[in-house]
Amino acid sequence: MPTIKALISQGHIEKVLVPLLPFFPQAFTYVKGDLLDKIWPVVKPLIEKKGFDTRRERDALLHDLMIEDPVELASEIDSDPFKTLIRTILSARSKDEQTIKVSDALFKHYDTAEALAAAPPEKVEEIIKPIGFYRAKTRSIQGAARMLIDKFGGEVPGKYKDLIELPGVGPKVANCVLVYAFNTPAIPVDTHVHRIVNRWGLVETTDPEKTCDQLMEILPREWWLVVNDLLIRFGKEICKPITPSCNICPLDELCPKIIVQNKPKKKQAAGGKGKMKK
Repeated sequence: MPTIKALISQGHIEKVLVPLLPFFPQAFTYVKGDLLDKIWPVVKPLIEKKGFDTRRERDALLHDLMIEDPVELASEIDSDPFKTLIRTILSARSKDEQTIKVSDALFKHYDTAEALAAAPPEKVEEIIKPIGFYRAKTRSIQGAARMLIDKFGGEVPGKYKDLIELPGVGPKVANCVLVYAFNTPAIPVDTHVHRIVNRWGLVETTDPEKTCDQLMEILPREWWLVVNDLLIRFGKEICKPITPSCNICPLDELCPKIIVQNKPKKKQAAGGKGKMKK
């Protein structure tokens, strides 16, 4: 049985990612055009197993699938680049559900760069206090709003090199904005994506930024848009950090189940990796 790394190295990434799609249909949002046409013969029987009539028109079928999967990430709620940027900055170390609730409350009062930049910091802090690090996040989002006004005419830039200059924006946030606001291929890597691809043995890295760099070399560009959405959901619901649900995972037989340890323990052999029990 080939491993996940071997399949992707041999150009068969669809054998790894396609089996996950019916579990998380919202990810079909980012599978379009030629890519969807190419994988549809493989996707179709997987959807049939879920009890859907695949003789129907494809777009209508996918629409119904996505309705049954209402879960959305904080970064993908809006097509508005400003709201996507602010939601994603706020999402750091916070659950998506809470981030969405808090950012919705924030946008009722301050929904533009100009409004947020001019807001009294204590008012912003009061609104976003339910999420962690609210004082630091207030400084970040207001600083980002001011820089948007001062340097980018109040608009969120659509280039990585510009986004990364904004306060509170690192590689993950910048790539989320590119993917979810501008539909620009990029690979946002959070702790879930980082953990999963290391667990698969696809990369051997110690931080998300290095993981991102390697994934951009390994994964075909046509798959970049879907990677973050699909693997975050997979990491939250199946390939969990402590007790992964290997018994329901469609990739169980392909997965080497590598334990990821960023810092080796004392008296432990270099590498710090072993097999994970099912």
